[in-house]
Amino acid sequence: MHGLSPALTLGGAGSVSNSQCSVAGTGSSATVTGNTLVITLNVSFTTSFGGNKVIYAAARNTDGATAGWRTMGVHAVPTGTTSFVSVRPSPALRTVVDPKN
Repeated sequence: MHGLSPALTLGGAGSVSNSQCSVAGTGSSATVTGNTLVITLNVSFTTSFGGNKVIYAAARNTDGATAGWRTMGVHAVPTGTTSFVSVRPSPALRTVVDPKN
């Protein structure tokens, strides 16, 4: 089992990586509008990781309640090039985590 990557400041210097990809702080960002969080990641993939990949996301609130892992979409990863990935879930997939339920 793999552990979590070290912290990365979005928009700052540095990067985190594993055997499949690297995420650079430069070119990455997070913005909040109301209760919507949009994360843009500057991701580059290794040549051996090319092909169609399913993108998953999970959310947790400050009380620890989680929406669980959800499929957000599919991205065709080019081999050996930098790719900016943007995923916007359809309204049917959006989940609000309510710790009271």
